[in-house]
Amino acid sequence: MQLRRALGHLLRPTWRRCVAAALLYTATAHLGAVIFYAIEGGEERARAVAFQEQLQQRRELVEAALVNDTTARAALDALVSQLDEYANSKQSAPNPDALNWSFGGSLFFVLTIMTTIGYGTFVPYTLAGEVLVVVFGLVGLAVSGACLTVLADGLDKASIALLVRLLRVDKPGPGRRALLYVGLALAYWLLSGGIFAATQGWDFFTGFYYAFVTFSTIGFGHYTVSYGDGGGGLAMFFLLSLAGLVVFARLVSELADLLAARGSACLAPPAPRQRQSSRAVQPADQGTGEAHARQAAGPGVEQPAAG
Repeated sequence: MQLRRALGHLLRPTWRRCVAAALLYTATAHLGAVIFYAIEGGEERARAVAFQEQLQQRRELVEAALVNDTTARAALDALVSQLDEYANSKQSAPNPDALNWSFGGSLFFVLTIMTTIGYGTFVPYTLAGEVLVVVFGLVGLAVSGACLTVLADGLDKASIALLVRLLRVDKPGPGRRALLYVGLALAYWLLSGGIFAATQGWDFFTGFYYAFVTFSTIGFGHYTVSYGDGGGGLAMFFLLSLAGLVVFARLVSELADLLAARGSACLAPPAPRQRQSSRAVQPADQGTGEAHARQAAGPGVEQPAAG
């Protein structure tokens, strides 16, 4: 009861800020998804239809070339060169049955911008889309940075309150804080890896690997969750990635603070040794000097009194 009361008192204003940050993050992501979908969705569909028509033309030209039609052979060579552009492109050829730039795909793309993950599984086709990446990248990253900062601050306050209660200390040191976040991050990666593996048909290590690559914003892109349906897979990615980024940000911050503290302690100059004060031996030296003066003056000669 006391722990609940302490946490409630500490986190009440922080909780409101965290909710507001999460709502702002969600609204910004959906706004960007709507804009990207409006720009790129129609273009991709048109390219997908054109690509299917090219494939059909290839079949017809191949059949004509088999009967030694020189005109068909020349047209076939031109068509093959066009298809080679798709083959050599980093982005797969558009498929009308599995479009990337659906609303769900657009939201997935926006999230990879705001989180700086940048998988690179698909990119804009149009110049307007590329310009929007620059503009929305600046705005989205600013919003994302502010929201993640608020959420990370809330997590940090909750963690400190928990450590203070469990360890009965006033202020946990950087070592204990770093150890807490290492355990928290590892547990979250394992949990998320299991969820990704179960929902995407991967083995457990692939799910764990994908969780680390995603939450650390490395984002190679050779594994991605299903996003085209805009359903459970995308919602799961949104929630897990948001919390994972907050946990990873705090982990990196605590480890950096720990290394800085240890490095400062190792590089600090040694404290200077204290020298013996000369005032402590002054009376003895003064008395010895007076004795030597009396011996030099000889017997019967009185020394003048000092002062």
